[in-house]
Order: sequence, then structure tokens, then C-alpha cells
Amino acid sequence: MTIKQLRSHRIFDISMFDVIIAWIGLYFFFVIYQKIKPIGYPDINDPAMKTTIFLLPISIISHVMFNVPTELNYKLGISRKPIR
Repeated sequence: MTIKQLRSHRIFDISMFDVIIAWIGLYFFFVIYQKIKPIGYPDINDPAMKTTIFLLPISIISHVMFNVPTELNYKLGISRKPIR
């Protein structure tokens, strides 16, 4: 099975494969985050919005670094339009 086949299953034009991989990545991030608990960062029990605001720049930077075009990065003007 190719990556194109995996990404072909969509709901509201969003690839389910991408969503599942992102959730798995966030799960491992939180497991590590809870073990090291950096000083000055929000507690894991804080509202989800603070965590989202914390992770959004990391997501944008990693997609740009690995040259993965996303709709958000396209609208921000930092990557090409994603091919759907």
C-alpha cells in the first residue's frame, strides 16, 4: 500500500491517515512531555487551547522543514498549494 493510497480516505477533504498519524505523534509527545515537565510551559492539565497554541508553530515549522505542503502553510504564504 502506497502513501497515496493511505491518504486517499478523506472526511471533509481531510486525509484520515494524516489525522491519525498526528494523533499518534501528539500522544508520544505528551508521554515524553509529562516525564520531563519543562519549567515555564503550561501544565498538561491546562485547557487544550494553550497546548494547541504551543504546538501550532512546531507543526508549521516541521512541515516547512520537510517540504510538506499544507493548506495552512499555503494560506500563510510559506509553501506551495498542496496537491489533492
